[in-house]
Amino acid sequence: MTPSLTIGQMFGEADREEITVILSGGILRSKTLSLVGDLCEEVLLKYRCDKAIIGCNALSPELGAMNTNLLALGVKKSLVSISKKLIVVADHTKIGRTALATSASIEQIDTLVTDWQTPAHLVEEFVNKGIHVIVAQP
Repeated sequence: MTPSLTIGQMFGEADREEITVILSGGILRSKTLSLVGDLCEEVLLKYRCDKAIIGCNALSPELGAMNTNLLALGVKKSLVSISKKLIVVADHTKIGRTALATSASIEQIDTLVTDWQTPAHLVEEFVNKGIHVIVAQP
């Protein structure tokens, strides 16, 4: 289940019978090739998933994952609500910052995937909050 045309295409091209791709429907954001809006949220809320992987515009150790686009915000909140585990992907330029609105509170985040340029003290703040942090190396 994905609101991302890019992710849908990637799995679709894998041509593996055990992979079924469900696109959520909604309004296409051409900048990100993702689907947003009420229709997308309604479709997502009909399902459950083991893990959700979301990106964000900002990630604060106090406030959690944050976004600036309100249409995308609703989709991310829907994904968070239907998932058993939440993985947030944010590079060093987003860590320690805030944005317009919270898509996932810090308590909802299970895993953070970031890059090696994220300052160690910020990585430690997330670890101290009980978040599993994966630091991708170059």
